Amino acid sequence: MRSRLAEILLQAGLINSMQLHSALARQRERGGRLLTHVVEMRLAREDQVVQAIATALKLPTAELDKIDADPKALAKIDPDFARTHLAFPYALLDSERSLSLAMADPTDPAVTDELLHRTGLRLKVAVAGERQIRSAIDLCYLGATDPRTDFRIFTPMEIATAEAPHPSALPIGSPADLARIEALRGQQERSARILRAVLELCLDKQLFKADDLHARLKKA
Repeated sequence: MRSRLAEILLQAGLINSMQLHSALARQRERGGRLLTHVVEMRLAREDQVVQAIATALKLPTAELDKIDADPKALAKIDPDFARTHLAFPYALLDSERSLSLAMADPTDPAVTDELLHRTGLRLKVAVAGERQIRSAIDLCYLGATDPRTDFRIFTPMEIATAEAPHPSALPIGSPADLARIEALRGQQERSARILRAVLELCLDKQLFKADDLHARLKKA
């Protein structure tokens, strides 16, 4: 018996029965999610899958890179559950009686039931891509550090619970600050060189004309 997700992908015309069979065979061999294999096999783009699921289930989509997650919402679901089931909570609504969250696959009723049980809140589900959800979980639950600059990106939960240091304790113009600024400048210079090389290659391959590039840069 086909899963609800498989039916959605077929009805949306993103894959055919033979492609579904191949994706399911790969899933049985390697484990993981059907959605993951469909995208990795390039049978459909992730944004196409997200839109197909949202349309079939009449749900909105979420652009998590444009959302500032509420630390109180994050605290409603533990990181392990969020990563295992690709469910990312980002807002509390209705006087904190409802939880907005993004899911890669909202078709699994067992996961939805478990979320209701764990949070005790009404769920307002939106659909987002697996990679976007994983990235949001890494950033907001685990934090991240840029190894080239040693800059620490604090999670919203850490920011909400942190004690602000006294202004006199802030190292203004310290050697460490200067070293980080210098590292950031070097990173920007490397990025500029890479961009210049890419643009020159595109012009050489006549992918676009110099006049078109200038016009687009003016609009930007």
